[in-house]
Amino acid sequence: MTSLKSGYNARWHWLIGIILITTLSACGGSDSSMDSTATDATTVDESAVDDNKVDNLGNETIIDTLYTYDNVSTFLAELIGSGLDTNLNNTESSYTVFVPNDEAFEVLGDISGFSESELNSFLLYHILADEVDSGDILADSGELVFTENNQAVAYQVDEAGNIYINDAQIIIEDIEASNGVIHIISAVLTPKNFFWSGFDEDESVEHESVPTALFEEVGAENFMRYFYAKSLGDSATDLASDGDISGSWYAVDDDVYPYQIWIPDTLSENMPVSLLLHTRGEQGDDNVRQIETDLAQTWSENIEEATIIIAPQAASGTAAWSVTDLDALLNSALEGYNVDEDRFYISGHSFGGRGTLNMLNSSTYSFAAAAIFAPSGNDYDSLDIDTMSATPQWYIASEEDRIVDYDTVLDFYLTLTAE
Repeated sequence: MTSLKSGYNARWHWLIGIILITTLSACGGSDSSMDSTATDATTVDESAVDDNKVDNLGNETIIDTLYTYDNVSTFLAELIGSGLDTNLNNTESSYTVFVPNDEAFEVLGDISGFSESELNSFLLYHILADEVDSGDILADSGELVFTENNQAVAYQVDEAGNIYINDAQIIIEDIEASNGVIHIISAVLTPKNFFWSGFDEDESVEHESVPTALFEEVGAENFMRYFYAKSLGDSATDLASDGDISGSWYAVDDDVYPYQIWIPDTLSENMPVSLLLHTRGEQGDDNVRQIETDLAQTWSENIEEATIIIAPQAASGTAAWSVTDLDALLNSALEGYNVDEDRFYISGHSFGGRGTLNMLNSSTYSFAAAAIFAPSGNDYDSLDIDTMSATPQWYIASEEDRIVDYDTVLDFYLTLTAE
């Protein structure tokens, strides 16, 4: 995938082993997944870390190695308080830990108000379930890598060769331990809200294939896990389910847009809602074509909790999705269902991608996250950046696209992320 700026190409990269993790801060699956057992207090006395330091000199696990560094006592104390130190002392697994120094926590401020699950998610965002040294990061500059809380970090390298994880510079790299590697960083990591996946000309991804290419690149299941995690306030462990979520599509002849609604076989309380907007190629009046797309099929086959999915169909010749009509459709379609208004998702491709942008800009609904595949239209001046930037968004485009201009989409993404 091609670069955005100064070697930043933002390609999604899934490290081996993470794909097996469905419950990241609770027990489950792989031996390398993190299992924390918190102490009674959210934090522990940092002086205890310093008192133990001498006794642990010469030991080689990640935790024992951290004892030998004076300037990481806050992060170490939080690991101990959460119970994650047990995992990071396990020599049968390998990890990479990005450790903020104590100055980074002074900038962050007081975290004593974090709930146990919030603290877990926060700490797990600094841990990878694999061993990654600085050479690996340099080689993968611009790629996005999933951490143990199911959120992604971005590897970036500036012109001077300095390595960054998101916006945090690695200030001490490649501290070896018997069960992994430690990098000390200058800032606390916080999840990014905007991502870019750009396919370059060598990958020959054409307009119609953009969603399929992304799902093959990152894995459809992983895409859905990321997408849902963007709106979870506590922890990505909430994504865990007891098994596959089964359900069926039902056709509805609505006065606004005919639509298909996917309803899970077993309804639950506070269900999330996903709105999927199709390309111009699925316009018509059969009320079927829009659910035969890779986007709709991927969504319905990979969700990990009971979800209402709505896929409307625009009539042939429709110039643009109507925000007003889509809002009215959602009002009508969701009547009688117990849904979580804080967890409305939206995604669209091409004609539907531009419809997604318009919904983010003007809808009366607020969306927890959006995935925009090769949005059509070359004029984005009517979109309000301040309004749109409130929603986490993932943009996907291809240089081989002969319908949607790659650079126009990229320029809009860069404008959005500069706010």
